[in-house]
Amino acid sequence: MTNQTQVSEIPAVKGGVVANLQIDGAMRAAEFYQRAFGAALAAARPVDDKGQTMHVHLYGAQVAMPVAEMLWGDRYGELRDPFGVPWSMNQRKR
Repeated sequence: MTNQTQVSEIPAVKGGVVANLQIDGAMRAAEFYQRAFGAALAAARPVDDKGQTMHVHLYGAQVAMPVAEMLWGDRYGELRDPFGVPWSMNQRKR
């Protein structure tokens, strides 16, 4: 990825969903989320010599329904991408 931005501070959250993912290949994942959700790369810590980065900050989809506990007992929420497509998320409550 050639448009990486090195920053000294993490950008302020502008609202929406803030996901904290701990995955191998964070920059590849960021590229996917940019394509999938129309997200914009706000900042990224430089990739090290092993191809790893500590932090990637994206802006993208808007919250249509905040994640909340539903009457059926699971957590549920919705996003809307820049094209108006809704994305639903569900997590079983344990």
